[in-house]
Amino acid sequence: MLKLGLLVSLSLIACGHKSNSSDVAAGLDPTGTWTTACFDTSGSPSKAQVIYTKTTVEFQSQIFADTSCSALQVTFKETKSLTIGATAEGLTATNSTLLTDTAAFFKEQVAEANKAGIYGYKDWAEGVFKDISGKQATSTGATEAAIGTITYAVIKIKGNTLYPPLKSSGDGKTEATRPTEVDTTSPFTKQ
Repeated sequence: MLKLGLLVSLSLIACGHKSNSSDVAAGLDPTGTWTTACFDTSGSPSKAQVIYTKTTVEFQSQIFADTSCSALQVTFKETKSLTIGATAEGLTATNSTLLTDTAAFFKEQVAEANKAGIYGYKDWAEGVFKDISGKQATSTGATEAAIGTITYAVIKIKGNTLYPPLKSSGDGKTEATRPTEVDTTSPFTKQ
């Protein structure tokens, strides 16, 4: 079965538990490479990596067939321009504009993706990334963000740990719906 459960994470808006202000402290500069350990999202063992520069953020999520995260099935990558805003009450505001949104399938997932016409393509090749911006994964699935879409988020940094936004505290589609809390269940560690 094709597992696309980590798509929501591509915009760095993840579900999880609320943070407590004593758990994490403010940080102003996320520049660098951050990765998660292998974690399970609704039956989809996954890993994620985010690379921040002063002006861009690249997010990569990988879905695996096994809980040890060794049998790669699909990789999603997003690149966004980045503006790092003010820090208040330990949360650093970020605004990002989608520049690229791609996916690549591996092993048996290639045939499944082609058969299902995932994102409107029937010519997936193993490890070859295709543009999925503004496309719908399946006829009943959610549509990916279009190039130019702005995401409003917050992050927290404590030492070498980065906490992404908590989706249930805001969807990040507008300034008014910027998340107000971070997810402490799948933190990123600075490499």
